[in-house]
Amino acid sequence: GEKAAKRAITGMTYNVRSGLGDEKQGWYVMPLGHLGYLPQCARVIREARPDWVAIEEIDNGMQRSGGVDQTKVLAQLTGMKGYFFPKVQYEDGVYGLALLLREEPIKIWKIELGGSGKDHTRILAAAELKDAIVCATHFSLCKENRLEAAKKLKAAFGNTKKPVFIGGDFNLEPQSEEFAALNETFMSISGTNLKT
Repeated sequence: GEKAAKRAITGMTYNVRSGLGDEKQGWYVMPLGHLGYLPQCARVIREARPDWVAIEEIDNGMQRSGGVDQTKVLAQLTGMKGYFFPKVQYEDGVYGLALLLREEPIKIWKIELGGSGKDHTRILAAAELKDAIVCATHFSLCKENRLEAAKKLKAAFGNTKKPVFIGGDFNLEPQSEEFAALNETFMSISGTNLKT
């Protein structure tokens, strides 16, 4: 038969900052059930029409962000499937990453990237789709932890047959040692000359 046409896959990464916006006064507590800036975030996602979205800094059941399941809210507002990956447990809820997907994943999983000192646990959220593996991550503020994370990603995906896309908040500069370490296995497909 005819060869299937290769289809472009579009991805996006978005640090939603718990729907709290970029308020200069820092973190504040939203009223119970309030969605904060999530509707605006959803509009940006809908307009971009991505196949998948890597979401960083998202809450589930936390008082500061209205106590809502933010992944579920974004999934509903974008018409995508939402998967939450817990990273840090607090007294009143959980903070972590999420993936929004157009198609049903074959499987989803989480890879621990570690964290030491004052840094909290860092993870990679992954989903296998029909034609690719897509991931979300949020690297450490600590250089040693970022280097360790780059090594773990190389070990996890070094022999993968499907293309692997990783979107996230990497907390690094393009001229850094950590970026060079990532580039041993991966290549940047977005421009590194603009602030993200």
